[in-house]
Amino acid sequence: MMRMSSIDEIAGLPSGLASKVLGPIPQRRMGPTTLPLILGALGLRIGLIEDAEALRRISSRLVPRHEKSAHGRVPRLETISAELREELMAAARAELERKAETRRRRSPRNGRNGRRAA
Repeated sequence: MMRMSSIDEIAGLPSGLASKVLGPIPQRRMGPTTLPLILGALGLRIGLIEDAEALRRISSRLVPRHEKSAHGRVPRLETISAELREELMAAARAELERKAETRRRRSPRNGRNGRRAA
């Protein structure tokens, strides 16, 4: 058994951090910086092992990956129909125009009523 203060010292952690992380009721969590330092101080390493039984149980719920869009190389708008794409683009243009008109009306240069005096 190793003292918590020894783990702090070997890992180069602030005094008391190992007991906060490894205590019976942890007060802090190990993060990407702390985990490798503590593992190294304890002489441990983490390895991932495939669990064939668990994989078999969940295999029916796994969704196959689409190679076309797996790397994000296909722009999103190319995957929808041309009609829907045009409808979405028209709606986006109308929304931008509506926002621009609202900004023009609220501009301080337009006077108290929001419109320029003629």
